This record gives sequence, C-alpha cells and structure tokens, in this order.
Amino acid sequence: MPIVQITTSLTKEQIPKDFAKKFSAFLAETLDKPIEKITLVITCDALVCNAGDESPFMLISIISIARFNEKDNPGYTDKITTFVKEETKLPGNKVQIVYTDLQPHMAGKGK
Repeated sequence: MPIVQITTSLTKEQIPKDFAKKFSAFLAETLDKPIEKITLVITCDALVCNAGDESPFMLISIISIARFNEKDNPGYTDKITTFVKEETKLPGNKVQIVYTDLQPHMAGKGK
C-alpha cells in the first residue's frame, strides 16, 4: 500500500518518460512508505471536465493505510502539486488530489 491512481487528460506523450518511477519514489519519501509497497496506475488521454472546462487536468487518488489526516493532508497537497507542476507543466489549479485512509483489513495482496 499505497495505491495511487492518476487519471489525466494529458496524452502519454505529454507525460515525461520517467514520471512513474520518479513519482513513485517521491511519494515513498513524502508519505514515509517503502517504495516496494507503492502501486501507481496512470490513465492518460481521459476525457476530463473540471469546473465546466476540458483543459488539461490531472486527478490523483491515493489510498493508504494509517497515513492521511486533517493535519498532514495540506502539506502532502502542497508537495504533490509542486512535483506535478514541475514535471508536467500543468498549473496547480489543474491538479486535484483525493486522499482515502484505509483500515488494514480492507486491503489484500496475493502471495
């Protein structure tokens, strides 16, 4: 865990080639989780309408066990938004993040 799903209207060609690896490492450090536990799925070229506008946009959903709370989430948002802006050139107001804190018994992994 964490499981990170990115849905974006950016095309695959607009995402830097090493973005997935760099973002995974960044999240591991930011969330204080081992990189071996992070799963990242990126869906590009999605039809996204935000605030009535179809301009380039990225929705990031992060599900993790015992990580998210009212106190820490704003700091995560600032760091994640800054990283995405630097890597993709999206404006900060075109990045939206949803945090889901999960109980351990609500996730499983095959052996």
